[in-house]
Amino acid sequence: MNDLTRWDHQELHSHVDIDVDTVTLALCQHAGGNSEPKVSVGGRVETGQIIAEMPEGKLGSTIHSSINGTVTVVDSDSIIISRKAA
Repeated sequence: MNDLTRWDHQELHSHVDIDVDTVTLALCQHAGGNSEPKVSVGGRVETGQIIAEMPEGKLGSTIHSSINGTVTVVDSDSIIISRKAA
């Protein structure tokens, strides 16, 4: 049996709260196609809400909002959410 204790170390990172007014979320997160937006410009979203997902049987990501705010842009590549409505 392998001895894995040599890789057992205390975490080297810490949690940092970052307060931002606007986030841009790419619709393509990795290999695969772009996710399909499920929100529209002007729509209110909450942290954790699904804002885009892949069609059945396709490779890609379900994307969730990382902040509460208003959708200000939906285009072929990204969704922009702002805490302050434009």
